[in-house]
Amino acid sequence: MQIVVLIGYAIWLGVSSALGANDALSLLTTGSLAIPFWVGIVLVGLLIPLLLLLTKWGKELEIKGVRGIIGTSASFTIIGGLVLRAVMVVGGQL
Repeated sequence: MQIVVLIGYAIWLGVSSALGANDALSLLTTGSLAIPFWVGIVLVGLLIPLLLLLTKWGKELEIKGVRGIIGTSASFTIIGGLVLRAVMVVGGQL
């Protein structure tokens, strides 16, 4: 769900006629906040947890393995969420 919302937000910024919307999008995708956005939010917070869960989907795992995958995925998601909040706060001040 978070991936869908983030894509929707990016599309909205791209087509919005609001003052500074295009600047905000370029700040996130190619500007000074691009590394935290792409690495911290997209890779760590969204893609790694998704890939961890998809690679083990439907496979027989011991309960220890399931806990490890869920714990790791949840941890990466929380870290990505914290980076998202930090990027939004810092981006609002630039």
